[in-house]
Amino acid sequence: MNGTSIKSSASVFKPSLKYAPPLTAVWINILWFASLICTLSASSIAIIVKQWLHQYSLGLSGNSREVARLRQYRYESLRKWHVVEIIAILPIILQLALMLFLGGLVILLWTLHPVVAAISTFLVVVLILFGLATTVLPTFYSDCFYQSPQALGILLTAQAIRKLFGRPIQTNIRNWHTRENVEVHAKRSDLDRGLAAKTYEITLDENVLKSAIIPCMWDMPTERLSDFLDSVLR
Repeated sequence: MNGTSIKSSASVFKPSLKYAPPLTAVWINILWFASLICTLSASSIAIIVKQWLHQYSLGLSGNSREVARLRQYRYESLRKWHVVEIIAILPIILQLALMLFLGGLVILLWTLHPVVAAISTFLVVVLILFGLATTVLPTFYSDCFYQSPQALGILLTAQAIRKLFGRPIQTNIRNWHTRENVEVHAKRSDLDRGLAAKTYEITLDENVLKSAIIPCMWDMPTERLSDFLDSVLR
């Protein structure tokens, strides 16, 4: 009022410009954004690969020599540029995206409610164990049906480790088809007998019994003859 300055003893409020987000929030964002990027990447790559395959199939109708050469040229190009491997990676990227999303979801739930988080964590662990089991089992059991690109990667890795430590390998496996051919050749007699029995089960044709079942019986070990006869009689 009289022009004199007013000095206050109260400290001036200065807002803090530094903010450290919680570690859980950082991890949730990392996992979820990584999951989103993987999902969109897999979708985008799938569309691009579909365009490649569409172009691959154009102009291949007919059986002339020029068409055959063009087909072989494109096939060699497809193998050279690893298109098959790119297609095989797409499901792996989607599974990785799922794991990243579930990881972020579990972290978020543990910050909200322990009971909900515990149940969700249990279900996620069951899913992860199922995926690990179906991926690892084909490495140890040659007749395992769970054949996938990621399982083939585990098999090739185990095979490389065995070579590294100097352990003998009966057959150098490069893909599932090679392994199946080895197993089919080793079990050809059993497969022939199973095929003959199944054919007779479907047709109940006496000609099959005479031309397939009886010759298989002659070539069968004595200790296995009884089970085979029981299956045929059933």
